[in-house]
Amino acid sequence: MSNIENILNKLFNYWIYILFSSIPIIFSFLPDLFWIHNVFHSRFPYESFKVSIFFIIICFLLIIFILRTLLKINNLSYNEITLGIGIFIVFSISTFFSADMNLSIFWSPEKKHWIFFFGALVFLFFFMLDFLKQNNKNRYLLIDVVLFSFILIAFYWFIQFFWFDPLKWLFRTRVPIERVFSTLWNPNYLAWYTLVLLPLSFVWKNNKNYTAFFTSIIFVIILLTRSLFWIVFATIYLLYIINRKLKWKYKMFLNVFFILTGMIVFYEFFVLYNVSDMKLYSLYARFYLWKSVLIGNLASFKSILIGNGFDSIYLLFNRIRDPMLSVYEDKNFIADSSHNIFIDIFFFIGIIGFFAIFVPIFRILKSKFDTYFWHSIVLFFLFFSFNVTVLSHFMILIMCVSILYVDNKKPD
Repeated sequence: MSNIENILNKLFNYWIYILFSSIPIIFSFLPDLFWIHNVFHSRFPYESFKVSIFFIIICFLLIIFILRTLLKINNLSYNEITLGIGIFIVFSISTFFSADMNLSIFWSPEKKHWIFFFGALVFLFFFMLDFLKQNNKNRYLLIDVVLFSFILIAFYWFIQFFWFDPLKWLFRTRVPIERVFSTLWNPNYLAWYTLVLLPLSFVWKNNKNYTAFFTSIIFVIILLTRSLFWIVFATIYLLYIINRKLKWKYKMFLNVFFILTGMIVFYEFFVLYNVSDMKLYSLYARFYLWKSVLIGNLASFKSILIGNGFDSIYLLFNRIRDPMLSVYEDKNFIADSSHNIFIDIFFFIGIIGFFAIFVPIFRILKSKFDTYFWHSIVLFFLFFSFNVTVLSHFMILIMCVSILYVDNKKPD
């Protein structure tokens, strides 16, 4: 390999590491520190700033990828390139015939999840395939980078929890600030990101001490986000791992500990704070939100086939909302997401795009059943069948899917 090829490979890999280490820990209100206000035309800049940095890094990666392709040193197959081109064609058709092409291309009401965002995620997936096929060490270095980045997130969480945060005056969040959220703006986003990372702690350096340390940090953070459902899921998942996957001599102690923790959480939420009605209202609202978006998408053959374009739920919501939503949400409530990733993708790019994205993913899951990366992917789709997905979550999904894809292509 020539010096130029070696330099390009190293640059490509370094930018991958920079991407996965920087995006989760970027403080969304950083521009405010320099008196730059409302630079992102959205209601809340918590995601817009991260997405903007993401675009910049993806552009660097794309330039290096093109140079490596010209030198014939990328590792993508003809079928993989064809799949990527096909997905971009579907995205383009859905955007061209969208409810509002300008919105789908140039503007987003809150998160900048427009066509360029989803296109960049597709680029990232194929960049990851190229990156992982270089050698086996890359994946383990990447996991180190992701988990080290999370330790920094946990450190900032520690500062917030003990009220030492010098940036508190910048917070513009819709939830009580006594619930920790670190760099992810919302405690629920932090809980979801943390829980999706939980299975990766069991492959980190194949060391029980590292695993125990990291798992403890994750569980404590999830508890202090006070996100009820995800505390329950974390407890159930850890009980499953303890009893099915691990052979630690303190298994009985761990079982008792997590069961008691679950009982304490149940007592706190349902006896002391009596949140059962609130949680049920939130769940009912989800069902009527899904119904609204699905009925809106099934209203025409065009919508079913190629969708309504990215970020178009916000534009069409007043027309498609179910009247029962007014019972569970404010009467002026407008959603930019159905809070279900499957329904969102179907609404954005139709049945063709839905199958183009999810059929390959589910084929990968079927072939690599019950691995820790498989767990992360399943947890992702379980969580985001009820919630809004942000960039940091998508990146972990892409990392895990690409690792399983490369493993599936290796000869036995």
